[in-house]
Amino acid sequence: MEETKVRFQNINVNSISSSSGIFVGNNTQGKFCSVTKENSGLVVTGDRNTLIKNVTIIKS
Repeated sequence: MEETKVRFQNINVNSISSSSGIFVGNNTQGKFCSVTKENSGLVVTGDRNTLIKNVTIIKS
C-alpha cells in the first residue's frame, strides 16, 4: 500500500479551546488530560497516531 503524505508550510490557529491540541508529525500523546465543565473531549484523526493514558473529565 502506498503511503500518502501531506505537507503544510504553515498552520495558523485563530482559536483553541481548553481541551484541544494540535499534534503534528509522528508523535505520541501521553497522559493528555482535560478537566472542564464543557461537553467536549479529545478527537484525533489520521493514521499512525498513538494516544496513551488519556483522561477526559466532564463535570456537571
